[in-house]
Amino acid sequence: MKKLLLLSAVLYLSACSGDAGNSTDGEDLATIAATQSPTLGQVAEAVADASAIPQMIQGSWVSVEDPKATLIITKDKYILGYEGSKNDTVDYTISHKSCTDSTENEDYYIYLPKDDMCYIVVDASEKNLSFIYTARGNTLTYTRVK
Repeated sequence: MKKLLLLSAVLYLSACSGDAGNSTDGEDLATIAATQSPTLGQVAEAVADASAIPQMIQGSWVSVEDPKATLIITKDKYILGYEGSKNDTVDYTISHKSCTDSTENEDYYIYLPKDDMCYIVVDASEKNLSFIYTARGNTLTYTRVK
């Protein structure tokens, strides 16, 4: 949702300023929006990045808050681990459908039906993964295991 709000702001700024010729390969959208109007290619890249989230979340992750807590996400399994404990493996789905009312929007929701748990993905990149546990509103942040 943050990316889409930022994308809307960037498009608005682009329409207002007319300075769309500057290229800033490698900068994130927040920097681009704060410093200049994006090129059409940069906007297309942001949209492509958002659609890649289901693939980006897959991998091995370690919690930023507690390095003993791990998370492995495959195409269809969500595996929570903690040092010295047996891993908890459950199926999950990821979609644009809200877990509570099944309405579709731009956010990605991770739903664990076995545990009736729902998360909203707020960041997914090569290095970082963050999502909000909807029942409590707390943000869980992970870094990718190398």
